[in-house]
Amino acid sequence: MQPVVVIAIYSVFVVLSSLLGGFLPAVIRLTHRRMQFLISGIGGLMLGIGFFHLLPHSLHTSIGIDRAVVWLMFGLITTFLLIRVFGSHTHGDEAGASDCSGDAHDVHGTESPQGSEVHDHNHTTPGAAKYRWLGLAFGLSLHTLLDGVAMSAAVLGDTSHASGTLFLGFAAFLGILLHKPLDSLSITALMAAGGWSVSWQSVVNVVYAMMCPLGALAFYLGVRDTPHESLAIGCGLAFAAGIFICISLSDLLPELQFHAHDRVPLTILLLCGVVVAYGLKYLEPSHMHDLPSKNTLHDDSKDHDHDEHHHDHHSHDAKE
Repeated sequence: MQPVVVIAIYSVFVVLSSLLGGFLPAVIRLTHRRMQFLISGIGGLMLGIGFFHLLPHSLHTSIGIDRAVVWLMFGLITTFLLIRVFGSHTHGDEAGASDCSGDAHDVHGTESPQGSEVHDHNHTTPGAAKYRWLGLAFGLSLHTLLDGVAMSAAVLGDTSHASGTLFLGFAAFLGILLHKPLDSLSITALMAAGGWSVSWQSVVNVVYAMMCPLGALAFYLGVRDTPHESLAIGCGLAFAAGIFICISLSDLLPELQFHAHDRVPLTILLLCGVVVAYGLKYLEPSHMHDLPSKNTLHDDSKDHDHDEHHHDHHSHDAKE
């Protein structure tokens, strides 16, 4: 199957998943406890995909370990800045989740002693609260464009280096598919809290859902059949690994500080997500998880310089 067809099929499912997340509040009540269970499982899955799939696949291109690590860090820092500036991935409050085994929580999810006063740190005015979703939607839209890049890079990477893969780029696709509903849920829940109508929520939800396919299409058209296709795919995969790792940790690390309750089930779900991510590698050819060959142990630019020096040396001998 052509990679563009695979990307198109994946994009359709991601769009449907994102739309579903936006409409979830009207269908079921996602409590704080249920939301944290979802976040733990999906966070573990995305963490495993970043380390077990995207990073190893990037090393099987021509970019080398040094450049792969640089692009991984670039993806991680970029995602971190999006989260820092636009407040992405704060799923607990936006979902309107409030019950957590009867414990009182403040707006940051921290537990309060029974009977003590819970201080609300949200000092926004009613007018500001109405438009609070705009910053989150903008940040998540940029982030979703990068998700599309990650998905497209994973599909193209498997096409180039693992043609026997059962499902091209499936691990990256699965992580994005499961995480998108949480993001769209955050946006529509904030809009609902700000008094926006269901019709406006639907419009924003549809626009947001289309961001991932746009990112995937842009990366595909930008690198496919170009002289630097392999280099771009490798950098894209490493960049995607940084995105997945940062997203997962931004969801998981707050639990260590703010969620003393349900520690055992949350930890089990996290480990289950990691195990599932590890198991997905059995859908891929075994050579995709072998150690990189010697020519990829260093940056390819260094190898290129070495080859030129070696060529000049032989030319000099031939002249003599």
